[in-house]
Amino acid sequence: MPPGCADLNCRSLQVGENPASQVYVRNNQKSCEEVAFRSISHDLPDSTTQEALLAVIDRLNDDVSVDDILVQLPLPPRIDEEAVIERILPTKGVDGLHPYNVGRLALRTPVLRPCTPKGVMTLSQRTETRISWWLPSAGLSLYPKIGSKRARCV
Repeated sequence: MPPGCADLNCRSLQVGENPASQVYVRNNQKSCEEVAFRSISHDLPDSTTQEALLAVIDRLNDDVSVDDILVQLPLPPRIDEEAVIERILPTKGVDGLHPYNVGRLALRTPVLRPCTPKGVMTLSQRTETRISWWLPSAGLSLYPKIGSKRARCV
């Protein structure tokens, strides 16, 4: 393991009790434990307001011991997902959804790459399987995230 990796401190935020999200967060925590990453899940009630969620994000952004923040989507309809994603510092947004990271990725100068699309692309390259989705208006390759209104550029 590269130096410093064992010191990673990852935080996930989940609002409500979406069963699929619970499985994802649980599996993510298990994977982190297997490679000795510190992973803490902040399970917030469905009644959590946007302001309260943003306050938690602000606290995690300010905490120098926290390396990565992952907000589990989807959020309840009353919470603006874009505002939440944009509130996470680009250097801590582990899923790469912050507009800064998406822009860098689209310009092919990524600071970080979202792990799921990167994994799909790596698998595609290693198995020599062509995967192509595209957005005609921008000419960008996309990996659509199931259950989301967004797609990630790869």
